[in-house]
Amino acid sequence: MSISQQSALKSRLSGRRIRAGLHELDQYKTWLRSVPADEHVARSEARNQGFKALSPAERGASVAAWDRHRLRYGLTAQRLATPALDEWPATPDLEQAALLPNGATARDGAFLERQGNLLDDVERQAAG
Repeated sequence: MSISQQSALKSRLSGRRIRAGLHELDQYKTWLRSVPADEHVARSEARNQGFKALSPAERGASVAAWDRHRLRYGLTAQRLATPALDEWPATPDLEQAALLPNGATARDGAFLERQGNLLDDVERQAAG
């Protein structure tokens, strides 16, 4: 299947599970735990070989499609910072709080203070 066909199929299957009252992250974790380690390695190696056979543009499109799917359904994403397997996805508010633990006001104040210090250094250099 093409990358767009794969994306459409994954979306249809995910939508079907969600309509049936199942949570995608729970289903993913259950599936992942059900795959024996040696089978997981074999699948990973086979997919890695298939991925290497793709053109650079197809590789990029494939990675982007998988990341969009994972983000849309609250699964883990490989290229983007996401929660660990046993955690629920963060909301945008939680992500902002993690990035700005003291809030946007404290961040902006610290930035202005640093900028002021740069101006002080320039004035000292000009006078010096």
